[in-house]
Amino acid sequence: SLYIPSMLSKSPAIATKGGLQKSGIYASVRCVHWYHAAKHAGATKDDYELFNRQREFGQGEINDKDRFPHLYWNIWKGRTHLQRVIQQWGFTKDHKPEYLRREAEKLAYFMKLDDLDFLEETRPEYSFIDDDAKNAVGYITEDEDDEIMEHVDYGKTYRDACDEYRLMITEDHCDGRPVYEWQVPYGLDEAYGYKQVSTAVDVIGNQTAIDNIQMAWKMVSSGGDAHGGVVLQNQNTMQQICLVEDSHAPQAIKQWQPSTVVVQCGADKLLTQMKSTWSPTNRTDVYGCAVALAWSTFFALSPLWPSSLFLSTATTLGLSAMNGTFLYRTFMHPFDQRLKKVFAAVRATQCEVVLGDWLLEDYDERLSQVQYFDELAASVQGGTSLVGIGDTLSVGLGGIGAGGGGGSVEVAKRGVRDQQNTLDEFLRNAKNLATGNMLHQPKLPELGVDDVSTADGDWMQSYRDSVNNRRVDLLAQVLNNCEGEKILMSVGAVDNMNAEITSMLLQRRLTGQVSIKKPVLKYDTYYERVQVDM
Repeated sequence: SLYIPSMLSKSPAIATKGGLQKSGIYASVRCVHWYHAAKHAGATKDDYELFNRQREFGQGEINDKDRFPHLYWNIWKGRTHLQRVIQQWGFTKDHKPEYLRREAEKLAYFMKLDDLDFLEETRPEYSFIDDDAKNAVGYITEDEDDEIMEHVDYGKTYRDACDEYRLMITEDHCDGRPVYEWQVPYGLDEAYGYKQVSTAVDVIGNQTAIDNIQMAWKMVSSGGDAHGGVVLQNQNTMQQICLVEDSHAPQAIKQWQPSTVVVQCGADKLLTQMKSTWSPTNRTDVYGCAVALAWSTFFALSPLWPSSLFLSTATTLGLSAMNGTFLYRTFMHPFDQRLKKVFAAVRATQCEVVLGDWLLEDYDERLSQVQYFDELAASVQGGTSLVGIGDTLSVGLGGIGAGGGGGSVEVAKRGVRDQQNTLDEFLRNAKNLATGNMLHQPKLPELGVDDVSTADGDWMQSYRDSVNNRRVDLLAQVLNNCEGEKILMSVGAVDNMNAEITSMLLQRRLTGQVSIKKPVLKYDTYYERVQVDM
């Protein structure tokens, strides 16, 4: 017989007695959990666990296990039976038997010793950060910048550098981003009236799609079929692709009736921004408009308002222009209005949407990463220093130094030009406010057809051009892997390449004239992080 008085309540004991009468032995042991009374179901932090570790084992700092508890086994939590325990017995710290509690504490103590042993075994890989940080230990990794600066091609232009150095400059130094940053949250597409919304990582999300870089499309028609768009047909699957500029895309969607529409933007373009014509592109800008209107109204009603007719009229016109500009750029910017019309046409025709472009934030970071090396190569090739500290000092000292008297005049002229460029850049940034355009890159002259017309597709003159060229490769591979019989892409500008140039580069890749050489997206082992592979 089995008798466990300390672990049976009245109801299990009655069940056991009833079972004994039927010549069977039944023991009902409560599957309970020893828990702190202040623990809440579903909470992200166990206060008792943290307090116990601080008191028993001296771990007062918040560590990786506290930030990401789902990645570790937690001996203080019975996740499998937690909800059932709460439903049956509520909270009390005496549910789990005492011996299990003692065993768990001993296990935690020896696990702590294992951590200390690991720290001692890897001691040669650690070093003190500085003398001021007493007992502070930091892990010293290899510096990629040193590796780049020690390369024999350091300071060379993109055309003169070898492939190894090009890859060191243009590759992602952060090992990509989490895949979910490239994706639209599940169910959000249906909530906003779309049939299905996917992104580049959804289309190129398995090994077959990643390796599918051989393109066999043939041009069927050009010009008049779909508002000036170009129609291509796949020789194997008989799918059709229509490349049309974003300004003509809404009409083309309604007339051509595609099954899938590829939009040249990433998951950073929120569906809330494309909900209607009056949807704001940024919630912060809405608050800014409200604050500007409130202060303008307060100023108009205050005693500080000018009494002169001329001054009051000028002030009214100035405030109206300022607030009108803020409202216009927040709600009615032309760039956003084109996208809103495309998304509205997609909702009306109920076709699938693919946000097939590079994630804008990641793309902008890659451009910022290579900008320094383009400027460095230009300065080395021109025989000037990148910073010009000596020239600045010579101006401040009245020509004393390396610049001399005549050089100071040239430096002063250069300073005026730099100020003008800075002003132009500020005005351009103000123009692009509240849009998906980049704010941190200097504007380049637009490329023409002759600038990108090379037989092998190697037209790039700078590291920035190589990043833009890889962005076109991503769009082409997304189109090559899209599902649906009729696929329409709304083509827009890519940096300093207008929509016409972008469409031409896409056609060359789809028809096989230019090869993208290797898959564009590179995932880690578990498909948790993704990067654009250069």
